[in-house]
Order: sequence, then structure tokens, then C-alpha cells
Amino acid sequence: MRKANPKPAGEESEPRLPADLRKALAATSTAKAQWRDLTPIARRDFISWIESAKQPETRRRRIEKACSMLAAGKRRPCCYSIVSFNLYTVLAATPRAKAKWSDLTPVERRDFISWMNSDKEPETHRRRIEKACSMLAAGKRRPCCYSIVSFNLYTVLAATPRAKAQWSDLTPVERRDFISWMDSDKQPETHRRRIEKACSMLAAGKRRP
Repeated sequence: MRKANPKPAGEESEPRLPADLRKALAATSTAKAQWRDLTPIARRDFISWIESAKQPETRRRRIEKACSMLAAGKRRPCCYSIVSFNLYTVLAATPRAKAKWSDLTPVERRDFISWMNSDKEPETHRRRIEKACSMLAAGKRRPCCYSIVSFNLYTVLAATPRAKAQWSDLTPVERRDFISWMDSDKQPETHRRRIEKACSMLAAGKRRP
């Protein structure tokens, strides 16, 4: 019997399409066409985002949102950063790191990717990918230099494009200073006002509270 040709090294396998997403795509021709044009990696990101929902109603809304994004020409969920092929290759060779990566939230993945991409020198970038995989294999959920960003902050940043762009341009130390300032007040209402104030400062081009 002839054996099937093995999948080429480094090539991503096609993810399984959930039945409810398949049904929604079938009802939206432009979204279906865009889905067919995605890479397996991009499809997996959409599926991971949808399946990370804990409640059926949240899952339903994410499927509707995914179809809207696809129909608008998007190639990734709004909360996902682009993962380089080099990173996927190293993760594939490190099962413990790959398992931990799969368990991260979109925000946590974005922090790793931002840290790796913040250095443009090819050799340093390569070392950061290897370091990231070592941290993941050791159970880390953030690069050592990153502070945890609250969901509330990400929500406000997403609604303020200029602030979001400035946040993306900050160094890890500058981000940590903003987060420390916001988190230093434990009262919910004051904390909320500090998040709004931080976004106003970022939109105005500030790099520190």
C-alpha cells in the first residue's frame, strides 16, 4: 500500500472548522470567500478566538463578529497580533512551549509578539524567539519585562485609535509606568478614571504618566 506523502516540515495543518462557524460562513458569501483566502494560521486564530468563549451567547456573538470582520476584508481577529512563521516553526519544535502558547489569552500572545518584534535586528529577533519559547516552556505567561495589562485598559485603548497607536510605540518600561500608576489606586471608580486619563495622555503623545 502506498503511504501518504508526509506534511512538509514547517507547514501548518488545516484546522478543523466548527459546524456553527461553517453554517455562518455559508450564509455570508463575502465572508466565505475571504475565509477561503486565509492561511491555515489565520484560520486557526479565528477559530481559537471563537472557541475561547466560555458562554454560548458569547460564542454566538464572536461568530457573527468574525463573519463581519471577514466580510470587511480582515485577516485576523481584532485582538490577535500576526505570528511570524519563524515563531511557529520554533514552537512546533518545542511541544511544551507550543502547549503553553495555545493556553495564552490573545492579550498575552500580543505581549510576547510585541516584545519579539520590538527588536528589528534579525539575529536579536531570532534570539528573542528562542528566549520566548524557553519562557513558555517554563510556564511563563508574559515576557519577563512586561506588566499585566487589564482587559478594561485594552477596551478603552481599542476605542481610542490615537492612544492605541501611542501605546504600541511605548517601551515595556514606559508601559509598566502607566500600569503601575493606574493600578496604584484600588478604588474601582478612581481606577476607571485613571484609565481614561491615561488614554487622554497617550492620545496627546505622552510617554509617561
